[in-house]
Amino acid sequence: MSAIGRIFIVLNLILAAAFLGWTAQANGSIQDYKSQLADEKAARDADASAHEEALSALRIQVSDLTEDARSANGGRDTQKALAENLQGQLDDAQRQNGVMQAKLDEIASTLGDYNDTITQLIQEKDGATQRANDAERARDDAVAAAQASELAKRDAVDATAAATAQIAQLQEANAKLTAKASSLDTEINTLVAVHGIERGKFEAVAQIDAAVLEARFDLEPGLVMLNVGEGSGVKRGNTFHIYRGGQYKGKVRVENVQSTYCSAVVVGMAEGRTITQGDRASTVL
Repeated sequence: MSAIGRIFIVLNLILAAAFLGWTAQANGSIQDYKSQLADEKAARDADASAHEEALSALRIQVSDLTEDARSANGGRDTQKALAENLQGQLDDAQRQNGVMQAKLDEIASTLGDYNDTITQLIQEKDGATQRANDAERARDDAVAAAQASELAKRDAVDATAAATAQIAQLQEANAKLTAKASSLDTEINTLVAVHGIERGKFEAVAQIDAAVLEARFDLEPGLVMLNVGEGSGVKRGNTFHIYRGGQYKGKVRVENVQSTYCSAVVVGMAEGRTITQGDRASTVL
């Protein structure tokens, strides 16, 4: 209930209480009047003039009471009109209250829509935050990938530099081997010319690859043990060239052949090089 409605109800209660008080007062006055009439009637029998005088006084009082009653009726009519006016105002207030309630319902509905919109916005914000986090992680991954790529690039540059250096070494070794091959070819031609040996015997050597198991130089000209023997087709007199990577070290000639290994004597050493365990060996370079 609105504040205006409550005010109207309080006013009605006050007016009703005033009307009841006036009615009680009027009833009391009437009771007094009847008592006085009874007294006057008894006194009239005793004293007529006193009765007439009292009657006149009573007439005056009745007139006053009648006037008071008229006034009271007028006041009642006024109060009734006022009450009707207040009732009309109350009805208007109730109608206005109904209109206000409808507006409140509309506002509540609008607030509900706002709440739905806010919820949707919060969900969109959470989605945007998640996407931002995903983008940040993707950025971190991209940065890590870029760093890894940079490291790989540096490694590739270093590997390229190392490969270039190795190529230079191989080219140098190849030049030396070419020169050595030319020298050996000259030696072969000399052997062919001096001893009449067919060149095809030198060129038909099968390729056998091996590794140096041990190298000893405490006895001249040096002894080398290889990890290949009869099982690999090694024969006494086979010549193995010794090298490590692109570095040529010398050559050895097989003297003693066993089933899985053989021993050979050093027949040539590259200047400044030493044959060591783990070097590679091959009958054909």
